[in-house]
Order: sequence, then C-alpha cells, then structure tokens
Amino acid sequence: MVTGQGTRAPLAVPLPGGVPTGLGQQQLAKLVRGLLESELAVAPSAAPHIHALHRYYKHFLTSDGRVLYIAVRAYVARLWPLVECLLQAPRPVRLLDAGCGYGTEAYLAALLGAEVTGVDLVPERIAVAEARREFFQSQARDALQIEFEAANVLRFLACRRRYDLMWAMEAISHIHPPEAFLRAAFAALRPGGALIVSDPNRANPLAYLRSVAIRGSLRPATHQKFHDPETGQPVDYGQEHIVSTSRIGRALRQVGFVVERIVMSGFMATTVLPSTLLRRPACEVVLSRFGWLAARLPGVRRLGTVYAVVARKAVDP
Repeated sequence: MVTGQGTRAPLAVPLPGGVPTGLGQQQLAKLVRGLLESELAVAPSAAPHIHALHRYYKHFLTSDGRVLYIAVRAYVARLWPLVECLLQAPRPVRLLDAGCGYGTEAYLAALLGAEVTGVDLVPERIAVAEARREFFQSQARDALQIEFEAANVLRFLACRRRYDLMWAMEAISHIHPPEAFLRAAFAALRPGGALIVSDPNRANPLAYLRSVAIRGSLRPATHQKFHDPETGQPVDYGQEHIVSTSRIGRALRQVGFVVERIVMSGFMATTVLPSTLLRRPACEVVLSRFGWLAARLPGVRRLGTVYAVVARKAVDP
C-alpha cells in the first residue's frame, strides 16, 4: 500500500466507478488493514491528527504499532451489512454517516463509490476527519465524493435532504432521544432506502458492564457537555444508552421501518485479549472459527458483543 513515506500507490481494488462485484469480507479486511498501516505510519509530528487516530485504534495495534489482522477482521464483520447494502444499491447512492466521528466508515463508503455526508456533533472529530482527506484521496483512482459537517444530526436531518442509505455506528446510544433520530432518519430516506444501525448489545454481559463503567452508573443518563455547532446551545447527549436487538427492532418497526436482518458479531474478544496473544497465527485461526460458529448458533448468537440491524423504508405503494 505504501511504497515509501509520502509515496502511496493507489488501492489494488478499483473503486469509484469500478466497484468489484466479488468483494468479500476477507478482501475488505486486507484492504482496511493496508489503509490503517499506511495512514498510521505517518509521523504525528508531520500530521498531528495521527495522535488521535492512535488513541482511537488502540485495540487494533500491538505495542510496536503493528495492525492486528484479527482485530480488523472483527471490525469488518461488524461493518459488512453496510458494505452489502452499498454494493447492492443502484448508482449513484447517497449515504449519510450519522455520528461519523473521525470518518473511517465515511471514507470507506466513498472508496466504494458512494456520495457520502458525514455528520458529527463534535467539531474536533470533524476536524480530524477532514485532516484524513488527503490520505484517502491519494488511495483512490477518482475524486472521492465526500463532505463532513459539524452539526446536531437531529437538526441536520430536518433539512430534508434525501438519502439512499444511512449508517449509524455507536451513535444511537448517544443521540437523545433515539426515537427522534429514528423518525428523522425515516423521513429523510428515499423509499426503498435503508438505515443500518450498529451498536453494543445490552444482552451481552461484557458489553453491558462496559457501558456501566463508562457512564459510572447502572442506569442510563444524559449530559450536556457538547453544544450544537449551529446554535451554541447545550445538547442532551446519551451516555451509552445501549439496548438489546429486540428493543431496537421494536423501535424501528414503530417508526415504520421493515427490519430485514440482524447480524451479530463481536465474538472474537479482540478488545479483551492481550495483543501478544492475538498476533499468534494459531489464536487468529481459533478465534476466527469460533466467531464464525458463534454467529450461527441460535442460543449463542444473541449474545454477540455488537449487532447491526438493517431496516428498510418500504417503497411507496
């Protein structure tokens, strides 16, 4: 991917204008690992935003800065429902990344040919996302169709732009109230469009305990540490309001969505096990096989650490 510092070759996968029909999870995982290795190899002194990326991707990295392939595989398994929807959607496809953070999924979607808008409440996150533009553009053969905006997503959706796809990863547990977001998303989607929500699964004990540790309370709460970038007013922000798949499914159906499928992942414990163990080939094989099996066992799959729900807005009769 990188032939030398500052000399980057384009991606092997022909993206915008030539999406590969045979793209699979393994191929995408190799692609994502190559992107991360290339981007994070840049010295923070040359690109200060790299510091933030190292903190964000700490579970992906070994102590010597190598990217763990097994961690990328787990990430791609979570991302895959979005990728499937994107590859199957008629072109052009407009995608909104709600709560885009540092913009990783937004850039990946743009590399796959989508016209992407990334929205996040926190301007500092948007600044990091914008700082990554040069790198990702250097990896593409065509101009990436992507823009970022610091905004309250509820106010942003009220402008009634229309989208074919929406992606919300670890956003629904922070947007308050989440029901308002689901209603706004439904209104802003074109008929036949899909909302893909991915979040920690409250039915999983580890995910639940992690949410408790983050918010410091057994009960969900909100805070007002962030302000609306447009109005300057404080915004109610959820603290890990994670729910089970049954609850998010009910909420989506109440708004009018048709829930197409629920994909469970996060069985490989890549954020729990030490990197010295995860980098061993035998461990990678065992965890990959266990994750594949666990995702297919009815009594076990509901306990995945994270879920992704694909919900469709029905075509008008």
